[in-house]
Amino acid sequence: DLRVDRYMLLVPVDHPLARKTSVKLADLRNVPMLFGSPSTRPITRMEMWSACVKAGFEPKIAMEADNEAIGLNLVAEGIAVAFFNGSLAERRPSSRVAYLEIEDFNVPLHLTAAWRADQETEAIKRFVSILSDHLAT
Repeated sequence: DLRVDRYMLLVPVDHPLARKTSVKLADLRNVPMLFGSPSTRPITRMEMWSACVKAGFEPKIAMEADNEAIGLNLVAEGIAVAFFNGSLAERRPSSRVAYLEIEDFNVPLHLTAAWRADQETEAIKRFVSILSDHLAT
């Protein structure tokens, strides 16, 4: 892992939850949600689904999106709320969405890089070093 980040809840600014600074998973019962498709990130999706079930509900999936920019726009348009990479709050601030802490959501977001060990080059080592430095800020 280069870094382990956290998920936050991304909501449209005019959503009732946007008035809060943090939520609990139970607050999402019957709230339309945006999830990634099962074919793109099956384990993460299963972990998110399981966290909701442990909180006492099955997520109400309104739409699926596998691209952060598309997801951000769908939430901004009021289609749904979504679990989102917490570092995006700093990297992509928007007047159309709010990022909320999720008090009882413990699904880690692993930021990783992979390459073939038998083909590691100086360029790969340098890239990983630059990437690690960037993620540390």
